[in-house]
Amino acid sequence: MQTSRDYLTEMRVLIDSKIKDDRYIPELVAKQIVETLRESDPELLAGWLELHAADFLRTTIISIGRSKRTHVRTTAKGKSFRAAATHATKTGDTKPLQNFLDVRYAVDINGTRKKLPDMMTMDLMFVAEGYANTAKRSALISSFMRKLAIKVGVDKVSDHFSDEQLLKMWSSLS
Repeated sequence: MQTSRDYLTEMRVLIDSKIKDDRYIPELVAKQIVETLRESDPELLAGWLELHAADFLRTTIISIGRSKRTHVRTTAKGKSFRAAATHATKTGDTKPLQNFLDVRYAVDINGTRKKLPDMMTMDLMFVAEGYANTAKRSALISSFMRKLAIKVGVDKVSDHFSDEQLLKMWSSLS
C-alpha cells in the first residue's frame, strides 16, 4: 500500500479528538470511529489497520493465552490441581491434569511461551517473579486509590490535588 498519507498521525489526531472529554468508553469510541471512517475515509481505516496488523495479532495471541490461564484458574476448585496430580501419580492417567498442563506462560522478556511441563527452573522463576511483581503493583495501586478515596470523600480528586501533585504522588509509587 503506497501512499503519501501519514495514517498513524491522522488516526492519532482523530482518536485524540474523540477522547478529549474526561469520560469516555473506549469500546464505544472505537465503534464510532470505525463507523465514521467506513463512511467518510475507508482508506485511512484500511491503511492504519494494515500498519497495525502484526500488533493486533500479537495482542490477540497474548489475549488467548491469558484467557486460557484465567479459565483454568477460575474454573479449578482450590484443591483440584492436587487431586488431579495425585490421581495421575496413582493411575498414570494425566487427563485430569491436561487443563493445567496445556497453559502456556511467557518465560522470558521476549515473550516466549512454554507449556508448564516444558519449563525449566529459570522459566518457572521468571513466571513466578512476573506474578509477584504484578501482585505488588496491584496492591500498591489499590492502596493508593483507597487513600485518595478517603481524602476526596464525595468530591473529585481535582478538588483536592493539582495534576502536578498527582504526578508527584503517582511517581513516588514506582
